Amino acid sequence: FPTRRSSDLLNKGQGNLLTSFTPTNAHDSLKLNIKYQDQHIAASPFTVKIRNGLGATSGAHCFALGDGTCVGTAGVVGVFLLQAADQYGRYKTSGGDMFQVTMSMDSTASAAAVLDRKSGSYAVNTTTTKSGVYALRITFGGSHIQGSPYSVHIMPGKISAKHCTVHRLAVATAGLPATFEIRARDKFHNILVYNRVDGRD
Repeated sequence: FPTRRSSDLLNKGQGNLLTSFTPTNAHDSLKLNIKYQDQHIAASPFTVKIRNGLGATSGAHCFALGDGTCVGTAGVVGVFLLQAADQYGRYKTSGGDMFQVTMSMDSTASAAAVLDRKSGSYAVNTTTTKSGVYALRITFGGSHIQGSPYSVHIMPGKISAKHCTVHRLAVATAGLPATFEIRARDKFHNILVYNRVDGRD
């Protein structure tokens, strides 16, 4: 078990010595071996219970990772991870924190679900069917996490033929070319941008 021990023993007199060690990982317990001339003293090794020394979660020190914080596709679940940390930036190793996650664009709001992984990290799923640029706000205890609010660009989905629309096709003249527009849309009626170079959406 990883520890740091002070380099010196302090002689307190009357046969008493003082030393210390610092656990560097948060586990349930560790085995502490105390020896004199390579022989265990009485009752060694000792079992020492380790308490989690992390501080309270600090929203300003938490952060998010994943494509879901910057880009997505209409109708496709966006995914990213939240990592909780204390005021010193130390990663939390247990769950129970209540993050507030909202993603909105004007009057359009995206559904957001936060899954506690019980390890200090949280999986977040967002879903929206309208393309555009959304503001993703993630707060803890009223404070934004690092980078929040994020700008998330939601792109249209694949072309859906039955949702495409025709415009400017009302009257044609015999012998003359008739022009009209086809507006490409996905199944959620989002308009797709047409690439003039290769004809693909």
